[in-house]
Amino acid sequence: MRIFIGVTEIAGYYTKTADALRSQGHEVSFLNLSPNTFGYLDSAEGGLAKRVTKWCQRLAVRRGENFLSLLIWKIASLAVGPLLLPWAFLKHDFFLFGFGKSLLPWHLDVPLLRLAGKKVLFIFHGSDSRASYLEFGGVWKAPGIRRSLSDTARLTKKRKALVRRIGRYANWVVDNPFSAHFHEREVVSWYAVGMPCTKAEHIPDEPAGAIRILHAPSVPLVKGSHGIAEAVRNAAAQIPGLELVTITGRPHVEVLEVIRSCHFVVDQLYSDTPMATFAGEAASCGRPAIVCGYGWSDAWLTFSGLAEWPTYVCHEKDLEEAILKLARDKSLRESVAAAGQRLVTDWSADEVATRICRIFVGDIPKEWYFKASDLPVFYSGGGLPEDLVRETVRQLIGEFGVGVLQLKDKPRMESMAVAFAAGG
Repeated sequence: MRIFIGVTEIAGYYTKTADALRSQGHEVSFLNLSPNTFGYLDSAEGGLAKRVTKWCQRLAVRRGENFLSLLIWKIASLAVGPLLLPWAFLKHDFFLFGFGKSLLPWHLDVPLLRLAGKKVLFIFHGSDSRASYLEFGGVWKAPGIRRSLSDTARLTKKRKALVRRIGRYANWVVDNPFSAHFHEREVVSWYAVGMPCTKAEHIPDEPAGAIRILHAPSVPLVKGSHGIAEAVRNAAAQIPGLELVTITGRPHVEVLEVIRSCHFVVDQLYSDTPMATFAGEAASCGRPAIVCGYGWSDAWLTFSGLAEWPTYVCHEKDLEEAILKLARDKSLRESVAAAGQRLVTDWSADEVATRICRIFVGDIPKEWYFKASDLPVFYSGGGLPEDLVRETVRQLIGEFGVGVLQLKDKPRMESMAVAFAAGG
């Protein structure tokens, strides 16, 4: 297969996928126009895509120096896609786009690619498809500064339009079911495809001494870092020496090293997936993770298609209890870590690449598909506490009517939203 991947990177997802596809004998071009903020390893890319990627990333590094550098980076990031479209079009037959972006603004290239017989797959990652009233960026303009209801409503309408447009033109879309409210077509489950993981060749033993817990938020407010620190402080009052290690904005390799020096990790307070990147990295290193969210249940697990919980999942209010349990019980830590490693093995980069190729040739088991209208829970998480989401949804409905939620095509889900807003 001749595969184009672009135009962004999400925590090493597309780098690992591109390299795995190449190892399987496919011809792959990976164009990454996003800055490599956390130092994930470069893809084994060569040729034009590599040169353009390196150039754009150098501009991205310098964009904060002054206004001119920022302007140059913005112009370059907008111009590269249109300039490279003819090259991508002629060289590739299969296109994998991520994070709601393609080569042209408003995805104008996608219907052209389809018209020419190319196959197009979009993979969503949550914050590119999630309803704006369910996520941090849709409710907060900046830390401590709430968006107006009209602003949240505008962003919601814009997000719905993006998801609808991609769904209309792409051959297939992949998404996490629990952030997929806006899809109007059948979607391939993100859990069926997986998140490309690299299992450590050697799993180190637990460190000796007092229990060490790691929290490594990319954005502390979104991950609920203040609440996590408070829960650890309360637990430490019962377990002398219990220590929380918090690192932010550090390179990926450094985070892995600190994971190995801890007993377990706490990922986040408001997650709609039991294993995102950081929890997956912990599992790869043989360390269990605690992940807080809403709606964890047997029905949630069944709908996701996962065979078991790969982490210790709990409600945010139960975090202190979860910390105490894992800190006191080594066998529980080992059990949770083993479950995580089983999923990491199933989600190896090679397995993920194989599943993506199956999608490209139309070999998709029916159990991989889901309909957003069948979701068992309205809000699972998205960087916001449940009470704030409930308040926001209630205010939006009161100000603009229930249509503001952009769920008219899903009457059952719209009713779930109204009940949720009312406290149900």
